[in-house]
This record gives sequence, structure tokens and C-alpha cells, in this order.
Amino acid sequence: MPINTPIDMPIGTPSQPFAPVERDAVNRAIFERRDMRHFSGGTFAPEVMWLLLLAAHHAPSVDLMQPWHSIRVRSSPLRQSLHELVKQERVLTAGAASASFQVRYCCGQ
Repeated sequence: MPINTPIDMPIGTPSQPFAPVERDAVNRAIFERRDMRHFSGGTFAPEVMWLLLLAAHHAPSVDLMQPWHSIRVRSSPLRQSLHELVKQERVLTAGAASASFQVRYCCGQ
């Protein structure tokens, strides 16, 4: 499926230096980035999903060798089951970690 990129050039093609407003936007995204632990739900256009997946596949890793695998789960009961499983694994991981890790990532929330 062809993706229309936000700019009229193939992704990864060298271009002119970023404009100051573009650099500011990249820096803001980097500095404000946080892990997502709570989601609002809802829907979005398939084109948005494909663009996000394309961007994720271009995220930095050594020689772009990160083994990305993405799964879209549409079933609410399955999402809830996965959520419960993740919570259980967080508790198990925290139990094997330091007390400060437990407070920050598991049991202190």
C-alpha cells in the first residue's frame, strides 16, 4: 500500500537541512517522549496506522536491524486479557528487581 509521506520525497532520501521550525519539532518530540501506559481507545484511519508503522520501522537501531513486530488487536476482550497478563508480568519483574524499581514501575502506582 503506497503511503503519502508528510513531505513530498521518499523517506530516507537525503534532502536540504531541516528548517529551524522542523528542528524544534524534532527536539520537542524527543524531549517530551514518554512511555505510554494508558491509552484513550478510539479509532483512526488506516493511513495513519500505516504511517506510524512505517515511522516505527525507521526508528534508530544499529544498522536498522531492530526486529520490529507489530500486532493490531481489535478485540476488546483480548486487549483486556493482554492487559491483565502485562500487569502480572510487571509484578513478577518488579519482584526480582530493586525496591526503588518496584516503587517506580510496579507497585507504587
